[in-house]
Amino acid sequence: MEIDQALEAAKPLGRTQFVVAFATCYITVISSWVNLSNVFIAEVSGFHCSRSPGLTLPESVPLGEDGVSYAECEQYVNFNLSTDVEDCTNGWEYDTELFGESVTTEFNLVCDKGSLPDVAQSIVIAGLGAGNIIWGPLADRWGRRPTFVVALVLFNVIGVAIAFSNSYAMFATLRFLLAFLHVGSWLPATILLFEYLTPKYRSSLGNLPGLFFSLGLMILSGLAYLVKDWRWFSICLVVPTIVAMPFTWFLPESVRWLLSVPKVAKAEKVMQHVAKFNKATNTPDTFFQIKEEPDAIKEAEETTTEREKLGILHLFKPPTLIITLVLATEWFAFFLVYFGFALSTGDLAGDPYVSFFISALVEIPARLIPMWLLKITGSIIPASLCFILAGIMMVTMVLLDSGTSAGIVQLGGRIGSILSPILLYLDEDYPGLAFGSMACVSFFAALVFFFLPETLNAVQPTTIDDLRLLIKTRRLISRKGFRKPGKPDTGNTEDSKDSVPSTEKQDNDKCATYQNKSVQTDQIEGGVDNAGFDD
Repeated sequence: MEIDQALEAAKPLGRTQFVVAFATCYITVISSWVNLSNVFIAEVSGFHCSRSPGLTLPESVPLGEDGVSYAECEQYVNFNLSTDVEDCTNGWEYDTELFGESVTTEFNLVCDKGSLPDVAQSIVIAGLGAGNIIWGPLADRWGRRPTFVVALVLFNVIGVAIAFSNSYAMFATLRFLLAFLHVGSWLPATILLFEYLTPKYRSSLGNLPGLFFSLGLMILSGLAYLVKDWRWFSICLVVPTIVAMPFTWFLPESVRWLLSVPKVAKAEKVMQHVAKFNKATNTPDTFFQIKEEPDAIKEAEETTTEREKLGILHLFKPPTLIITLVLATEWFAFFLVYFGFALSTGDLAGDPYVSFFISALVEIPARLIPMWLLKITGSIIPASLCFILAGIMMVTMVLLDSGTSAGIVQLGGRIGSILSPILLYLDEDYPGLAFGSMACVSFFAALVFFFLPETLNAVQPTTIDDLRLLIKTRRLISRKGFRKPGKPDTGNTEDSKDSVPSTEKQDNDKCATYQNKSVQTDQIEGGVDNAGFDD
């Protein structure tokens, strides 16, 4: 029995799926905090040089360029002799009424150190990027659940340690580790969710964690408003994961992963537990059968040899090369624009906490609409249109007169989101740089989407042959013209021998051939390598 058939027999939407979905959504809320808490942790609303001993503030610090507030980074050399100025030598005085005590005020990250708060955000994103590289292979080697638990424990330790940072270097290093470890919990949880969903529910429930990311940002704004001290705020960010630790016991291991290792005996045991927990009826006595015919064993050994030849370099070889390049471009563009906007909400007119809350609130429709839209149109066309609209909006903001837009909105542009805080910093000296860069990237991303195959009504590819077939038959734009989303190519082209059948059922049957072969192979390997052992 295939894994999707097993999940259907054990109830495709039962209590197991609810537990896994809840865990994924819960950790995604924390993900939003890790990604964007720097907006409040490292913010300051105003500052100026401290007055010199024996002098009043007007005698110590000149007025700034606006002629109203005091200069941020200059003081008089000797007020009684001249109006010459120098860099601040007596420290700074900060306005802490709005944001309270932040990392910026604690470690004086202003003037010549003014870029360090933005660098701290780039360091967080770099930690997330490093986590994506490391924790994915670890989750494939150790399993989803052990990886999740280990990373979550370490995440809580580092999260508390941040509150005791005594220098910017210590703070930035621990924030990098926090982001790195967070991926170790978020990534396995997300993978686990998709591996426990059948194709019918993946497109709808797969978008659910994104909704909770936006809800997490809304909660973050309220939490930052109530806790205006960066040390206590840092501890508050890990309290939910500390409280959740005992509940990790209820998370099951991925049956798909167990079959791929292969640990068929363990997969059977977990699948039986899932069926029992879901209160499924009329389930088979055995979900996964091991075939030990000589020919099947030989085929399993050949498949194992072929699998061992595959590695990270295959991401940069046809046919996966085009997928790697396009998706890397899209994620670059998305994170550049998204984080550029999110990190700049503190500069919007009005209360920054309200502005941050509203910017998260308006994401909710964008999280909900794809749940039904993608079933109709596929993903390529709406995604491309969204990038085009984003580019148009940013071009409009660049063209607006600076006097009109000043105080209304300031946007700045990982790699993409790693660059976004840097673009925000440079935008102060080069107005329009952030908007222009983000607009260009958005337009380019809108175009390269059409190099991807549309996956509407298609079974997810599991081998390189599957992917090659998908690319050949499901690009929206080909030499034959434009293809309607969800309709595979059935014409008599030079690639017709590899084309996909015309109906969804036939399409599923075609791709199921690969899946059946893979599952049977894993079962056979499990029978040979793990016979008599309950892992």
